[in-house]
Amino acid sequence: MIGLFAKIPFHAQLRIAEPRLASEVAEAVNGIVSAFAASRQPTDESFLLSFDESSRPCRLRAAEAARCLSQKLGSLGPRLYGWAILLDAGAGTPDEALRVARQMWFGIQGDGLYVSSRSKAYFNDYFLFGPVGAGREETDRDQDSRACIPVLDAIYARATLPVSDNLDQPQAAAVDKLIDALGALGVGQEGEAALAVLGPGKGPILCLDAALAKLYGEAAPRFLRLRASAVESSPYGPIAGAFASLVSPKRGVSGPGALLSGAERGLLEELRPMLDFLLRSPYRKACSPQIDIRLRLCTAAALRFYAREARAAGLPAFVILEGIERFPDPSLALIIGLVAETLAAEGIAILAAGSELPKSWRSLPPRSLEISGPSPTSIAQASLRAAEALCSPGSSSALALAAAGDPLRLRLALRLLASGRSVSPAASTESLAAEALATFPREYAELLLSLKLTEEVLTDDCVEEYLRDSGYVDGVRSPIYEALACLGYVSSDSTARDVPSRDTRPRIASAAAANRIGEALPDGGKAVNADFTRRVLRLRAEGRILPSYALFRRLGDDASLEAPGAKTGLALDSISADAVYGASDPPGLGPVGSPLDPMTDFLAAYGAAEREACLAAMRKLESASASLPEDRLFVAAAALARAGFDYADGDAQSAAASAKNALIALHALGASKAEAKAHRMLGLCALALEQAPEGADYLANAFDLAQAIPEPLECILAAVSEAAAAFVLGDLGKAAGRADATAAWAAAGFRADWESAAAFVKGRAALEIGRYDEAEGCFGRVRAISRVYGQPEAARRAEVWTGRAAAFAGESARARELLGRSGDDAEALWFLSELELWDGAPDKAVALASASLARVPPRRFSPADAFDWSSGFASLEGRAVGYAGARSYLRDQVEAFGEFAAGMAAPAVEGPVRAERLAAMAREDRLAALHPAAHLYLFYRYLILERASPSSMDGASALSKAFKALQLRSTRMGEASLKDGFLESNRWNRALIEAARARKLI
Repeated sequence: MIGLFAKIPFHAQLRIAEPRLASEVAEAVNGIVSAFAASRQPTDESFLLSFDESSRPCRLRAAEAARCLSQKLGSLGPRLYGWAILLDAGAGTPDEALRVARQMWFGIQGDGLYVSSRSKAYFNDYFLFGPVGAGREETDRDQDSRACIPVLDAIYARATLPVSDNLDQPQAAAVDKLIDALGALGVGQEGEAALAVLGPGKGPILCLDAALAKLYGEAAPRFLRLRASAVESSPYGPIAGAFASLVSPKRGVSGPGALLSGAERGLLEELRPMLDFLLRSPYRKACSPQIDIRLRLCTAAALRFYAREARAAGLPAFVILEGIERFPDPSLALIIGLVAETLAAEGIAILAAGSELPKSWRSLPPRSLEISGPSPTSIAQASLRAAEALCSPGSSSALALAAAGDPLRLRLALRLLASGRSVSPAASTESLAAEALATFPREYAELLLSLKLTEEVLTDDCVEEYLRDSGYVDGVRSPIYEALACLGYVSSDSTARDVPSRDTRPRIASAAAANRIGEALPDGGKAVNADFTRRVLRLRAEGRILPSYALFRRLGDDASLEAPGAKTGLALDSISADAVYGASDPPGLGPVGSPLDPMTDFLAAYGAAEREACLAAMRKLESASASLPEDRLFVAAAALARAGFDYADGDAQSAAASAKNALIALHALGASKAEAKAHRMLGLCALALEQAPEGADYLANAFDLAQAIPEPLECILAAVSEAAAAFVLGDLGKAAGRADATAAWAAAGFRADWESAAAFVKGRAALEIGRYDEAEGCFGRVRAISRVYGQPEAARRAEVWTGRAAAFAGESARARELLGRSGDDAEALWFLSELELWDGAPDKAVALASASLARVPPRRFSPADAFDWSSGFASLEGRAVGYAGARSYLRDQVEAFGEFAAGMAAPAVEGPVRAERLAAMAREDRLAALHPAAHLYLFYRYLILERASPSSMDGASALSKAFKALQLRSTRMGEASLKDGFLESNRWNRALIEAARARKLI
């Protein structure tokens, strides 16, 4: 430990005689304890502070605490009987530190800061020391363990020598030109929407800031500012950092309620979770198209609000892009595209500052204003002034040559010369930066490396925790930030809007100045990198960082993942997250070299229902798992993939066996996310094997497990699967509830495709209970989502079912018009056939039913992780009835209706035969009482027999069976309104109930 002993002579008497002064001394010490995270140890008199050396910047904290405390006590010195501070390193306990301090105390002569002789080497990088005392030989002093060495200067805290007063000042002529351009742009006199201020170094942004300050005064910081990172390049990093202030507006004349429409306010509210997702997704270089589309919509709403709010405050709507040459293409394309197209009428103008416009700048040609760099004369003059400040006028030429016209290089060279080192004009900027950084204590390089690692990777809150846990408390960071900013390594946000954004910490100002930070550290930065990786993994385990394959690519080889299954677990989590949010790596980057690489290909092919690609990837995965039997998590994951493939391929029995083996292994390993998927697979297999109640139980387990993690995609898939099971069992209330849960998780995961699926399930449930307006509203939502996000299959299916809802509601003309748009679709033809029958044209109904049957899609590879839009039944009843057979549920339905239509068209001739076929179909095992349409098949038979032979006993028997099947299905609807709607409002069921009443069955 490091001990800091502050000796106040006659301290006990001081507390009695001058309590106010004693209180000031105590306050000074307590302030140091708080600022530098010291521990205050109990002492009889004076003060002893200790610092744990296991914390990385311990020495700097102790040195800075000693320096700051000496300044405070020095100001109180004239009122004290004396004071002194002694720093000592090496004591094992506070008692030992106090004992050492007391032994050395009599070697201290005069007020001031001292370091024990045994600690001198420990603090060589921090202080300039004076002589021990007169009359002692150097060798005696080194051997005297009780010697106290006075500190003359804190060399680490010296202010950086000034380079020049004007190199960092905006050029007056350029500022004047900008003021003219901005004034015209602000009032729209020139009709321009973009202005680019281009030039080297910090000149462009300094000139732009100066011009805005002159034009708009204290309101200038209110303009929306997006900054590109010098280190990372998250595709939407500038947007994530800048738009946080817009989602919780607290300033301005009017809020969103007065300035935006209801739809726009909804999109602005949706922006908050999107920003949270972006800020918690480090290293992600790509997102799904759905996220890109939704972000565009939400960003447009935020920019509308910003523009209208600015106008309400009497300001132009400027959007400032800083560091334009480093802007990620997706961010630039999003902002430029919105301003040039969607938001052209809002009066937004872009102000771009940087060294050059990127090649990706399109569709908004800017007016450009060039800013020149410092002239050779100004660099030479600055070099001369700096050399004179060093008391070495002869070094001005070397400084000017090393600067090579770049103020950053001049600063770095000056730091080297001030530290007694030589400067080579041929050295690269990276080399100069690394050498200059090495003149500081290692904590400076460690903190700079930490900032570099965290930029666009951790949120400000997480960075704060990380730095504090590493010992970088506020008090010790300030001198480091100041020194690094003076030299150009970092820049702080001095122009933030009056609502603080999440992007306020110092940022890496120059990639060139930060590229070789490790060279300033003895271990090349390995300790900092390892500590940062552990932090990221911990945040991922806490759910505060979202995994991705891009993150795995960065961290997959770290020693922190050596525990059994740790690397596989991270890879599975990362692959699973990419399945939710889209591939996180840019196309063409290639595999990371993990045995789990084929899993990415498997899931991509599985979600796209590409059987052969899926099979090839699965075989590679199984081959890899066979070679790694010791990795039980890997083996279980491969078994679960096999279960998914077999299920999609129609082999539910084999899939169930694989899923059960995987579930046992995953439960033992505590892999909850994969365990939830195993439960879901077993539930779907049970449904497919006509074990509906068991399937529902498995699926409920899957949803509960997924919610507890939580895992958005698994919650979505489990919820929609459980909705299907509830629908098959007749529990329409639960089916609708699980559809709502699906929608909520889909929104949280930005999965518009599953929002469509959830709306469709709710529409189906509403249709079953005769709420046709509500059903149309749900199907309309599917169509609206599909138009925005490009889901043609979903849009078509929703339109077909909108037609059926209209037909059930008695709106034949509108139903025909809607269904006629999909005349080649099996479902549309069947629903048209129903209409013809209801309208008294059974012959036309027979023809349409025959055409429908011919167009029923063949059974296809049907993944458990996708919603099948080939028919409205495929992912609901179709997951249970007939799933493992040769015929689909849709084919069964159309065949049954075809028999019914034919019997009704010719009841005397065809009626008995068709009625018997329907009876045979109803007797099949897979069409038992749990079949959702069992009552309808029996009702078809009754209607044929009633037409052929009114009031016959066979007809009465068929109606009785139909009524009992209908009652059985309705018993699972606990809510009375649902049951009443199902029995009395559903068009087919209402007809059945009326017939039962006429026959006195009710």
